[in-house]
Amino acid sequence: MSIQEIITALNNEWEHEVGFFAKLRDLEFDEEGAQRVISILREIPRDMEEYPRDLVAHFWYMPLSLEWNYENFANAKFVQIDLLKYTQCKNEVIKLLGEIIGGP
Repeated sequence: MSIQEIITALNNEWEHEVGFFAKLRDLEFDEEGAQRVISILREIPRDMEEYPRDLVAHFWYMPLSLEWNYENFANAKFVQIDLLKYTQCKNEVIKLLGEIIGGP
């Protein structure tokens, strides 16, 4: 995938009703969508000196959204999801982002 295709694929995960992050806003955990996002992240080159701003925005908002929704899922009495699977997904996304952009 090209960087532009990656950005478009990630945009789709936020903007369309079937997108992983779009569903999270409705407190719906889509395991297939989670795997889609993880697959997209695995396509991102690790050796780039600079990443496009649109992609960096995804790097920024993904962990925030995942953490915020974890708290919502954990506290919601009317939503039944597998919190272990959600946590595994959240941790994998954060691990991949760390591999992509590095860290201290």
